[in-house]
This record gives sequence, structure tokens and C-alpha cells, in this order.
Amino acid sequence: QDGLPEGPDTNVAEIRRLIMATQPSAKKELTDEIKAMTLQGIVVSDKGGGNQQPFILVVADDTQEGGAGIALSISQSNNTFERGDAVAISLSDASAELFNGLLQVSTYNEPVFTEHTDPLQPVVITADKIAEYESQYVKIEHTQPESNESGTWNNSSNKGNVSMETQDGKSYKIRTLETASFAGTAIPTDKSGSMAGIAGIYN
Repeated sequence: QDGLPEGPDTNVAEIRRLIMATQPSAKKELTDEIKAMTLQGIVVSDKGGGNQQPFILVVADDTQEGGAGIALSISQSNNTFERGDAVAISLSDASAELFNGLLQVSTYNEPVFTEHTDPLQPVVITADKIAEYESQYVKIEHTQPESNESGTWNNSSNKGNVSMETQDGKSYKIRTLETASFAGTAIPTDKSGSMAGIAGIYN
């Protein structure tokens, strides 16, 4: 491959496809076929940034395609990883559910670090594609907060939900936990530009 070093082996999209085929809604055990597998992915969540629950680890494949990310609910003490870490997790005890619409896979098994790679660059998408790229690191360009948004990214009035609009007339929300490192940063009301983050579904 042009002499370039190959990235880590991953299989997030394959396993996500198998899990979604079981139509998880409330928490359900996975099939024996899936439980026999080891999930391999690259960490895209930023634990240090604080904009996620500390027991959530989000992993993805290195791809421009959608359907290649998964949110894992693991023991908080096992979540020691940084963006760019390739990890492998046995699914032997795993269950899956749609948590407020977001696919979440739970396991007590400890993820194993396999190698460190350059953190994935965000996939540039349009706002209407967010659901297709659930749990992947994405970027939306030509975007700005809606005109009625002000204050900080998480405050008592917005509860961490900021409405955004794009130049092509689409809208989406930025969700910021109060634990996020940027929660107290002012929303720029006079700027447009790019926004990058992990795509998610909430109800």
C-alpha cells in the first residue's frame, strides 16, 4: 500500500451491523455469534475533555463511511484510554440497548490496549447525516449558533443544549455536559465556522 504503515485492525462497522440486526431496544443479551467476537476499534472519545459520562468509551473504524462507531458502557475504572488508542474488547458478556435512541453496548470485560495511532480526523458530513454517523467523530462546516443562543455552552437556561444552523438551512444540536472542559466557554454569537464532535442521537 504505497509503503504506508497499515493502521490497526478494526471491525466496529461489522459488529454494529450484526447488533442492529437483532433489533435491540431495551437491554438485551447479544447472540452467541456476537458474544464470541472481540470488538476492535480506535478510541474517538476524549475522556480528558469531560464531555461524556466517565464510563462511556466511544470507538470507531478509520473510515469515511457511516455506521462505523459504537458507544461502549464499561467500568469507569477500566476507562483509561485516550483518543487514538486502538483497543480490543471481548463481547463475551455484552448486552445492547438503544439508550434514548443511541446504540450502547455494555460489558464488564476490560478493554485491552493494542497500539497507539494518530487520533482519527473528523469525517466531514452535512447536518442531515448525523444519525448515519452515530458514535463517529464528525465535522460540520459552514455552521453557527442560532441567533437566539447566548451565554455559555452549558448554563442553567440551556441545560447544555445549543441549537445550531448551517449555511444550507439545516439544524442540529450541540450537547455539552456540565463536566466538559469547555462548558463555561461563551457561545460565539458573531462567528461561523466548523464544529467537530461525536455524532449522537438523543430521543
